[in-house]
Amino acid sequence: MDLTGKVIRTIPAPSNYIWDITVDRDRLVCIDNTSIYCCSLDGKVMWKFKKDEFQDLTRVTTDNEGNVYVTNEETHTVIVVSDDGKHHERTSY
Repeated sequence: MDLTGKVIRTIPAPSNYIWDITVDRDRLVCIDNTSIYCCSLDGKVMWKFKKDEFQDLTRVTTDNEGNVYVTNEETHTVIVVSDDGKHHERTSY
């Protein structure tokens, strides 16, 4: 959308229940309640991260290296997922 409110492009969402989204370089990172999706700017899913122990995901952001940080307010944890979606760790706050 431009500054006048005109829609420039529509990008398909990888889930019907996206809670949060962030832009990182040339990709979008979205979360729903249970999954993290890394998508190209045209909406194609590049990778999806889901583990049964991670539920109620609430917010997402990235750092300068492309690592993805997702919070869970219920369990007071942060899930850190690598740039390629293959590695993760969990920390408490």
